[in-house]
Amino acid sequence: CRQLQGKKCGICKKTCQADAVNFEQEDRIVELNVGAIIVASGYEVFDASRVPEYRYRDIPNVITALEFERLLSASGPTGGHLDRPSDIAAKAEIAALEKKAKKAKKTLEKLEEKFGESSSEFFKHYEGRQYEGDEDRKKWADRYMEYLAVAEPLEALKKKAEGFTVAKKLAFIQCVGSRDLRFYPFCSGYCCMHSIKEAIIAYEHEPETRSVIFGMDIRAVGKGFEEYKIRGGNQAGISYVRGRVAEITEGSDRRPVLTYEDTRERVVKSEAFDLVILATACVPSKGISALAEILGIELDEFGFYKTDVSNPMDTTRPGIFTCGCAHSPMDIPESVAQASGAAARAAQILLESEMRKAS
Repeated sequence: CRQLQGKKCGICKKTCQADAVNFEQEDRIVELNVGAIIVASGYEVFDASRVPEYRYRDIPNVITALEFERLLSASGPTGGHLDRPSDIAAKAEIAALEKKAKKAKKTLEKLEEKFGESSSEFFKHYEGRQYEGDEDRKKWADRYMEYLAVAEPLEALKKKAEGFTVAKKLAFIQCVGSRDLRFYPFCSGYCCMHSIKEAIIAYEHEPETRSVIFGMDIRAVGKGFEEYKIRGGNQAGISYVRGRVAEITEGSDRRPVLTYEDTRERVVKSEAFDLVILATACVPSKGISALAEILGIELDEFGFYKTDVSNPMDTTRPGIFTCGCAHSPMDIPESVAQASGAAARAAQILLESEMRKAS
């Protein structure tokens, strides 16, 4: 918002027919007397850097599923093209060096015009000590060396960039942080289908793409999920490998190399990929403990809101309900269904209260 950054704009306020935009609004404390509360505080994504063997943040071409989703987006940094992060960084470095080189070249052109000699010819003479004690030419030599310090690595990077291609061989690693006794023992529920969806979209973007999904098993538990998984294998070139990746290293060409055991074949293998995508766990949100204390409700052993077995939307305090990933890891359809259930439970409580008042 330009207005909140101190810049002139305010177009949204002028065009809002409901007059709902108020730039002068300030924080205030509001007290409400309510009959029911639905807590839908969401979740956090597990920090993949906590798993040392996967080298997230150390190897640029190892990214999370959320970051890969952004790469696939048409409004993302690559316009939906599967450029590797290492290549994106190199292109950004090329752009920065080109800017520096252009600025340095302009300075050299002025000096060349002044002295009537090319910088390369001048520098040969300067190295032969022809201009000792000449401060102007010393400055010229300094500027020329600064230019070379930029131009030489720029040319090397440009030559390297000629070999850049989009990522065509993808590895998806499941259960990063979940189903792992070091971190969270529970299943995050949606990760398997999310990885299959991303692999299919990657194939739609680039038909030469081949994806391998590594997991202890693929939990396709919803309606139509198993068929979707099979379609991914048959139509989008997805391979499913049963096993856990033990380690990720980096090859000389910046390609991540996976060491894993294929538990079906009972063989340890190493394989290089263009890009590795980590399916990170769904974990309790950071503020969940503080909010639970304020509301006077309990958390379960995993850090989510504790609920009644027979009434899964009811927390440990009457009148307070929960739904979605504040309750436990779940996908969008399940979250929507549970939100409807929580709303129905809240309505039931309020209706009972109104009926008691009426009687």
